[in-house]
Amino acid sequence: MLKREIREEIGVDIDILECLGYTDHIIEGQHWVAIHHLAKIRDGQEPKNMEPNKHEDMRWFPPDKLPKKLTQTTKEPVDIYLKKMIK
Repeated sequence: MLKREIREEIGVDIDILECLGYTDHIIEGQHWVAIHHLAKIRDGQEPKNMEPNKHEDMRWFPPDKLPKKLTQTTKEPVDIYLKKMIK
């Protein structure tokens, strides 16, 4: 399912490398669980916004230059990834 979603949203095929855990939280009275994965885009593919009617823009940032405002479901897996890279 994850591979299909990535293909639909950014038009690339991925290899899933590992699970990075999950974020369990409540947003506006709804319970959400987001499962985080580390993945690699297969060689020779460039991501692009496949849903311009839903998303105005898509950008890539190095982990040390992320925007200040991040959602909990974005911040937590980045933190997990960075901690793993330090070891």
